[in-house]
Amino acid sequence: MNFPLAVVKEVMDVVKQYAPKDFIVGYRISPEEIHQTVGYTWHESTQLIKAITDNCDLDYIHLSLPQYNAKPQDSSSTFAELFWPAIGDKAKEIIVGNVMSEKDAQDALKLTDLVAMTRATLIDPAIGLKIEEGRGDEIIRKISPEQVKKSHLTPGLINLFSDPQMEPHLPGRETIYSLHQTGSLNKDVLKNGTSSSFNLDHFKK
Repeated sequence: MNFPLAVVKEVMDVVKQYAPKDFIVGYRISPEEIHQTVGYTWHESTQLIKAITDNCDLDYIHLSLPQYNAKPQDSSSTFAELFWPAIGDKAKEIIVGNVMSEKDAQDALKLTDLVAMTRATLIDPAIGLKIEEGRGDEIIRKISPEQVKKSHLTPGLINLFSDPQMEPHLPGRETIYSLHQTGSLNKDVLKNGTSSSFNLDHFKK
């Protein structure tokens, strides 16, 4: 716990010294990371978040989730709900995870302050505006070669999400398989300026 807390404190000191007053700082965390017998559970991560929000004036805490309403094995509450006591009114809570429609977003907002819609926005960059304007029926829900152009996806994103092995995937991905450069995505290859190496063995259904 001491190391991440020290990192956040250092970041906040730098922000206070150099950034404008309206500069936003948040902390993103996976509520649980368990690999066989190594890792941490939500019990430890909520303790960390409480320590961070008690000592640092953050704007938000972002929970990285595979499903926005996911629950741990030992609780009937969602991760979003379990983090409320740790965050309190000291920061806003953001959740993410398979929020692919207006209905999903409305449902997720019952659990949290803010909702992130990453894959849905890659498919239809105007999804937020359409929801705000009451045009939810106009949301594009599946990727396609035509929508790839309209969404102005970068070559790196196109190559990543057109890979048949990529998880989590974009609905409709089978229509863009032909855009994929076979064998180009692995841990040793940096592709199209994405500044990331991809090991797709980590992405399983």
